[in-house]
Amino acid sequence: MPGPDGSDGVKKILGAVADIPVGLGELRNRRYGTGHGPAGARTGLRPRHAHLAVNAALTWCHLVLDTLSGPDAPWRKTI
Repeated sequence: MPGPDGSDGVKKILGAVADIPVGLGELRNRRYGTGHGPAGARTGLRPRHAHLAVNAALTWCHLVLDTLSGPDAPWRKTI
């Protein structure tokens, strides 16, 4: 019996979480951050956008760390 990671709901959520770094990179590179991109004034973003970006990044980080530390992770199995 396949585990919950194979369910449609989990697949959809994991797919969306996988897009988080892409979205954060786009914000950073298009004048919405102090990283890459053309120099100029940062405009258009509000505190809610900052909260969204930070919380999305935290969600991604938690998932990656939980996955890496999981005792049943495939790379932990011995043959």
